[in-house]
Amino acid sequence: MLFNSFEFFLLLIAVLAAVRIVGPQRIRLRNAILLGASYVFYGWWDWRFLSLIAVGSALDYGVGLGLERWRSAGARRALLAVSLMGNLGVLGVFKYADFFLSSLRVALAALGVEIETGTLELVLPVGISFYTFQKLGYVLEVAAGRMLPVRDPLAFFTFVSFFPQLVAGPIERAGSLLPQFLQRRDVREADVVTGLRWMLLGLWKKVVVADRLAAFVDAVYAQPTTAYGARLLLATCAFGVQIYGDFSGYSDIARGAARLLGFDLMENFRRPYLAADIRQFWSRWHISLSSWFRDYVYIPLGGNRRGRVRWALNVVTVFALSGLWHGANWTFVLWGLLHAGYLIGGRLLQPAREWGWRMMGPLAVLRRPAAIGATWALVSLGWVLFRAPSVADAAAVLRGILGLDERAWFDGVLAGVDPIAWAAAAALMVFEAGAEWLPPRWRFEMWPAVVRWAVYGIGALTVMNLGAAKEIPFIYFQF
Repeated sequence: MLFNSFEFFLLLIAVLAAVRIVGPQRIRLRNAILLGASYVFYGWWDWRFLSLIAVGSALDYGVGLGLERWRSAGARRALLAVSLMGNLGVLGVFKYADFFLSSLRVALAALGVEIETGTLELVLPVGISFYTFQKLGYVLEVAAGRMLPVRDPLAFFTFVSFFPQLVAGPIERAGSLLPQFLQRRDVREADVVTGLRWMLLGLWKKVVVADRLAAFVDAVYAQPTTAYGARLLLATCAFGVQIYGDFSGYSDIARGAARLLGFDLMENFRRPYLAADIRQFWSRWHISLSSWFRDYVYIPLGGNRRGRVRWALNVVTVFALSGLWHGANWTFVLWGLLHAGYLIGGRLLQPAREWGWRMMGPLAVLRRPAAIGATWALVSLGWVLFRAPSVADAAAVLRGILGLDERAWFDGVLAGVDPIAWAAAAALMVFEAGAEWLPPRWRFEMWPAVVRWAVYGIGALTVMNLGAAKEIPFIYFQF
């Protein structure tokens, strides 16, 4: 069931009506409705995986209670190990088993050893990486003593499977979202307006920007060895906007739907393409995942407290794992390592950059736009690895963009370009820039109500009339 589908809106309307009838004071009944709706939502893809999420929820609910009951260090380590092995074991089998088996076969073949490892060919449960990390975050918080375990199983199961953010995040922290299922949640008129505005913006990003750009991107990346260099470059830039519109659009819809129900989800994107360096980019892009790795991997490894070499190793570890989290393919691992290299190189070159800008004198005023442009270019280079289906295809795309083979470069660059998609993408970037730099009194929220509602109407008409003709799954559903 996709957010951009008729079925989802029917489900959402039914849930809103049921929760409204029940009222905010009947918390457990409200949670029961939300849990039932979440399981319907998730089971719409494949009902067999409902047992997976239910058993996983039961495991971590029990581990949380056990961590409170048994205080000895040995018992707590054993309980934590049970949760880690259960969660990462299931994730590893469904998502990475075939990847590791094929990688082992290739590695042994390079050494002259031929074996047949076979494949499991398991169907990847949608959203498994997201809800697995959300459950793990809860266990790690309880184990660290930063929160008490929840005793209400209904609240915990609903926290794990909450349908607005179940399949593509944001990966909510237990300390932020879980208490909301134990409290009365009143929905005010302002919440309704805000929720609908976020949902409309998310749908516009998804169906008008991302899905319309997808046709051009898919066509060009389907022929990485023969497409002309300029088309490959244009498609790579388009993919950067496509994945942002797609993923941030999902997050906007998730936050909006949750707000309609009286729940607050974290902001997952904060205008990342206006970042002035890679570190800032990762503080704005997929914030819930980057902060998860920071708090549960990077800081426990020592962060930047143990010297420069150890810091660099920690950065490489975190970004290699982050790349692998995105998918069972070496392209994702290399994408993560590339960003690790960006961060390490940026820190090492920081003194030289500062000296260079001081020497530029009056031209130093160009520092921020130049930094934003350079960051965007580096991020776009990484998107080649993220989008290409294989390392060989990524290498072919890069060769074409750099003109390192015999392909023509400019020929047919605009063939198949959708002017509506590009106009919408440009409008999105202008909107982002305004939200970033305009004084508060000039921002959209401060416009007269009649103007804002006119914009909402135009946006809704645009979604209905200019959206992509077919429903396209969200990119991050595959993760």
